[in-house]
Amino acid sequence: MLVLQYKTGVPPAWTIGEANFIQDGPLQNMTGGTGAGIFMRQDGLKQYFVNTASNRIYSFSMSPAWDVSTLSYDGFSLASPDLSAQTTDPQGAYFRSDGLRVYVLSNSTTNTVHEYSMSPAWDLTSMTHVASGANISTELTNGWADLSFNSTGTTLICHNSTTGASYQYTLSTGWDITTMSYASKSFNPSVGANTHAHAMSSDGTKLYYVTISGSDTMYEHDLGTAWDLSTVNGTATETFLTGSVVARGLKWKEDTGTAFFVYDGNQLRTKEYATFS
Repeated sequence: MLVLQYKTGVPPAWTIGEANFIQDGPLQNMTGGTGAGIFMRQDGLKQYFVNTASNRIYSFSMSPAWDVSTLSYDGFSLASPDLSAQTTDPQGAYFRSDGLRVYVLSNSTTNTVHEYSMSPAWDLTSMTHVASGANISTELTNGWADLSFNSTGTTLICHNSTTGASYQYTLSTGWDITTMSYASKSFNPSVGANTHAHAMSSDGTKLYYVTISGSDTMYEHDLGTAWDLSTVNGTATETFLTGSVVARGLKWKEDTGTAFFVYDGNQLRTKEYATFS
């Protein structure tokens, strides 16, 4: 059993200043090809893995919750259908908290976000295409890598690895991707390109990204107004991620904000970090 000792009585939430490497998950190459992004279910019992080679989403189970060392592949029979009718370059995926909708960011081939329904909830095999959002190639034609939604589904952030910039979109009807439009708000960090992995805090007051190679650095920016990229503070908190080589996905432990998870596209593993040392 892993025992963690806090420097203070309460571990810091949603901050990376004292980020500490905890453990590696098992090898995740049984699906073949390149992992383009991960999503951690809000109860910490499932991880969803976007694969660009097969154009599918795969699931992994964890027990106990949030313990990546226990990640176990659920098998091809429980994977999503082939998504190539909509995209041949799926990147990030975002699941609505009720498990009835999943949104897949498509790079280069269609440059948009595709909405899928699931019934029963969280059942990848039942994924059915519902609709597609606005074409985002007006902002950039390539390099789309990850996405985040606010809790009401009315704000969508799409991250681009080519420039390292994040772009904000509005959904006039929550979770209805056909009502998506560019909000004319973006944030382009000074570190530039090679920041594939992206995340937002659950309350929308922090933005995070990780360099894909070289410095293996994670950055944290504050937002003056939640979910408003025009209010991002350009000065970032930085931390070096021990053991991370090629960060392809980034997700937080949403119930507490005291841990985050990075999928390493070089080692083909998910790495766990705590927000305290």
